[in-house]
Amino acid sequence: MNRTDYLIELVMELELFPAAAICFFPMHQSMRLSRRKTGLFVMLVLCGMIPFASWLDVYHTLSYNALALPILAVSFLLYHYSLKVHISQSLSVFFFTCVLFGFINNFANGIDAIMHPESDLEHFSMEAAVIQLLLSFLSAGMLYQPLRKYGGYLITRFRNHMVWFFTVFIFSLLLACNILFVLHYYETLWMHNVMYIYWTVLVLIFILFLSFCVCFYFIVRGMLKDAETMERNQILEAEKVQYRLQQKYLDDTARTRHDFRQTVRTLQVMAREGNMEELSAYLDSYAGTMPENNIQAFCSNEALNAILNYYSLAASDSGIRMDIRVSLPQNCPVRDVDLCSITGNILENAFNACLQIPSEDRYICLTMKVMYETELYISAVNSCPEDHKGSRTSGHGIGLSSIQSIAQSYGGQAQFRQKKNQFYTDVVLDVWEGKITTRN
Repeated sequence: MNRTDYLIELVMELELFPAAAICFFPMHQSMRLSRRKTGLFVMLVLCGMIPFASWLDVYHTLSYNALALPILAVSFLLYHYSLKVHISQSLSVFFFTCVLFGFINNFANGIDAIMHPESDLEHFSMEAAVIQLLLSFLSAGMLYQPLRKYGGYLITRFRNHMVWFFTVFIFSLLLACNILFVLHYYETLWMHNVMYIYWTVLVLIFILFLSFCVCFYFIVRGMLKDAETMERNQILEAEKVQYRLQQKYLDDTARTRHDFRQTVRTLQVMAREGNMEELSAYLDSYAGTMPENNIQAFCSNEALNAILNYYSLAASDSGIRMDIRVSLPQNCPVRDVDLCSITGNILENAFNACLQIPSEDRYICLTMKVMYETELYISAVNSCPEDHKGSRTSGHGIGLSSIQSIAQSYGGQAQFRQKKNQFYTDVVLDVWEGKITTRN
């Protein structure tokens, strides 16, 4: 072993830079630190890891697996703890990158076999190492926009951890295929039709890998679109109920105004006759016929007000005491569908929990207000049975996971906890810059 071997190994290990970049492309909204600090940290770690790993591989003749596995394990731990995502998501992106670079390495390995048919993997050429590095950076450049836009969309919006773990399983199988296709002795490619079979199968598996990623995106996007459509339908249903109640109130009020002239005449006759007892009884009876407006103005946001009225009326019918206090800013940048989705999921989870306990113990308290002039806080506490764990799914969407996803998309977070017979929900959305003016 000499300096040339060390230089070749160093060039090969430099692909860790584009690999790390690809891992972070879909996570640009889920990093614990700022992008600059995260990038600096990754640069420092790789600048120390790559020369050291190359030195161990060349001068201590460690096997590839003995060196690669610890590097991958340490890299994943550092990667995961730099993010604010579930381990299923970070594993999926990490294994995706491993599979991609497994294909790149096998492509470079096959090209090296064509250029040096009498060589082997232990004598990987500098030309092939440079080709491998160029393919790595080319892949990172081509995947930057797709992973940032579409991958970021999946990371921030889709929170079904079982599905993410399923992708890890698929990527593990593809990674195993890549490991099986590693060429140790190049001369085997030149026997019979092995060269043709090798490249055909390798390209087909690579196409299968890309097809799976594309299909996964469109399937998940369809699921999210369906969930959003159902949430919009719930808003429309709530607004429909509110409209019917409001229309009933207007109709009743119109009839009351129409009969008011006759009522006044009757009162005049009773007053002239001095029959105060009958007059008082008539007024009491008339007061009972006055129409009541069941629609409350919780806030000025029509869509949110409809959702709040929808659950308020349902709670009243089910014997649930509700305390709703909402103060929204005039320039609230949160989309109506997101605001209603968070509120609807919170209230539905609370409503279902309350139905599992006696009516005298049922209550829901919801507060929505601005704090520190830049953050919208949504908090709720509701009664629940002691064995209640919180609904992870709901009939109209994807439940508490949807709340977490929306909160993260607005730079915030959501927390859920239970203490004995009370379930707490705390959501914060960090979305404003500068001072804002609130209104009830």
